[in-house]
Amino acid sequence: MKDIKVVTACVSAICLGGVAVQAANPGEIVLADSLIRPEYTETKQLLPTKEVVVVTAKDIQNKGYKTLSDVLNDQPSINVGLNGYGSIDIRGQGSATAGNNLQVILDGAPITILTSHPYFNDYNYIPVEQIEKVEIIPSGGSVMYGGGAAGGIIQITTKMRELREPSNSLRLQTGGLQRSATAALGTRLGDKWTVQWNGTKEKKKYYFVDTYRNVDYQALALRYQASAKDSILLRYSGLREDGQFIANLQKSNFDRYGKNYRPRKWNNTIGLDEHGKKITKETSGYLNADRELDQWNVTYRHVPNERQEYSLDLFYQDGYFRNNQDYDKRMYNRTRGMRLKYRMAYGNDGRSNLVVGIDNYTQRARLAYNDYKYDRQNKNYYIKPLHFYYEKAVRAVYVSNLWRNNRWDVTTGIRHDRTDWSFDKTASASDGAGTRKTKEWAWDAGVAYHYNDIGHVYVHAERGFTQPDGLKVADDTGSDISPTTATNEHYMMYEAGLRDKIGASTVRLVAFWSHTDDQLDRWLAMTAGKGLERISLNLLETTRRGVEVSLSQQSGKWRVSEGYTYLRGKSRYNAGAAKKAEDFDKTLAELSQQSLQAVPKHKFTIRAEVRPNDKLTTGLRYSYVGRYNNFIRAEDADGNVVGSHALVDWDFAWQARSYLRVFGGINNLLNAKYAYYRSESTRGYYSLLPGDSRNWYFGVQYQF
Repeated sequence: MKDIKVVTACVSAICLGGVAVQAANPGEIVLADSLIRPEYTETKQLLPTKEVVVVTAKDIQNKGYKTLSDVLNDQPSINVGLNGYGSIDIRGQGSATAGNNLQVILDGAPITILTSHPYFNDYNYIPVEQIEKVEIIPSGGSVMYGGGAAGGIIQITTKMRELREPSNSLRLQTGGLQRSATAALGTRLGDKWTVQWNGTKEKKKYYFVDTYRNVDYQALALRYQASAKDSILLRYSGLREDGQFIANLQKSNFDRYGKNYRPRKWNNTIGLDEHGKKITKETSGYLNADRELDQWNVTYRHVPNERQEYSLDLFYQDGYFRNNQDYDKRMYNRTRGMRLKYRMAYGNDGRSNLVVGIDNYTQRARLAYNDYKYDRQNKNYYIKPLHFYYEKAVRAVYVSNLWRNNRWDVTTGIRHDRTDWSFDKTASASDGAGTRKTKEWAWDAGVAYHYNDIGHVYVHAERGFTQPDGLKVADDTGSDISPTTATNEHYMMYEAGLRDKIGASTVRLVAFWSHTDDQLDRWLAMTAGKGLERISLNLLETTRRGVEVSLSQQSGKWRVSEGYTYLRGKSRYNAGAAKKAEDFDKTLAELSQQSLQAVPKHKFTIRAEVRPNDKLTTGLRYSYVGRYNNFIRAEDADGNVVGSHALVDWDFAWQARSYLRVFGGINNLLNAKYAYYRSESTRGYYSLLPGDSRNWYFGVQYQF
């Protein structure tokens, strides 16, 4: 109740205060960052009848974002890290499904991991200095991107994506937690060739002593403009990362040691001697942040006239990450494939668009290492090799249409998707291999009405699906691993919105509701003669709803923008769960009720900035995350509610010369103490992931 009163008061004050602010230029109206021209054809199709958020390189610089997580966390409908290291939750998916209900795209290629088991992952490895634009499609995008769009799509466009003009610059940044250097060198070679190199070296400190992350990112691109109608762009990027970190720790240790906490050293088994005794190597106990990622892209564009465009994207990625204490356990990832699109503008004014696309790509993941088993009879150890291989192949065709006529916009789309999963697993006590092939349809439809030259209202509906990940795609009966018989998840999402200028404020208002009655869950049960069964079943029925409000006012040298999100969700067992409980002589009352974990009911941000002259801009940003449940099982509810926290950031940017920019700021200006708590109540302790304390940064950028 206290949270509701606080946020209601803030929103009321902003709305009332906004009425008093007058637009500096009534003839020039910008409805918010989300209406900036998006990069991809697919996003343009959705924009009239769907919420789309766009964050540009300028936003990243001006607001002092250090990582992709900073970019995303500043959006009211997105929470990063509330349910663990690297997690991204859009519109209240909760910890159980946030990772599955998300697709992350880098320069047209999917980089979403196939499985978070046994090692978690994050997406902060692309330096923000190399990002040109981040486009976010909340709760949707299944027609153009396939399964896993219930939470949404995050598209990252690097500065090499288009390369229409070469750039030359040097950017240096330092601060309490981070130092980085970024350079760009490019030139034209005659009338047809453009070459560009970009590089970033970054050293970042984390909260605890001796925790850090070092990044070396290099990118090279070559563009050939064969004619006015044809162009080819070749791109390569290489990322090398090393470091060590702590994902969470017991609260008692944090209270005792604070930032000076060091994990206990870890003895890694690296082999066996001739007598079957373990050979060990002592390591620090920190989690490892090693990562390598190489990506090659080829983009061909053919534009026969102003109303047609053909594009072909070929991509190949190869790399690994560790994120664990064991020096020899690496999760290797590989992706290769293509995306082919045809766009045609039609109608008398050419404002309507038809897009036809084909997706064909394959993702692979591989983890292999040795387990050391003890032979009681011979009283020595022996090696048992373990491996976990995954492959996901997507073959799909889609059609998306945007029809515009006078005051009406109508969007429709349909996708046919075939996804083939295969796996080969040898675990400690079970093994097996298999394939799982599914065919799915997805569709969306939306209508927008422009009731005046500025404002419009819209409604949007989408039916999509979610595939099981690498863990849920296989059932483990204790001795045998086989493909799951569970179906894909299916969801319906409805969204209604308004964009307008009301009084002194530009306004974006969105309400959404989504539902799935076949959500996957992992059934765990002890079976006589088999041991612990781990089976994927469609056990849950889940509903989510929410409201998002974005406001912006400008008066003279001042601009104020506000964002607020209200999220609610409920998950309960369906008829399938009741049948399974009956098979095990249980009732649903005996099973633990599911709850949406780590979904704050309220999130609020406000930013005020002033430009005292044409060269200087400075601003303050306040962000508030409300309290939330941090439990899945109802029996763990007591004491597992995480309190709210609020942060204040300050930043400035000074354009000293046309070629020289100076910027800086302070994050967590008031040095708020906060953490994302995670409970292990059955073991009798709590663990936590502390947020960063106050830190400053300062940088210069020189263009030549």
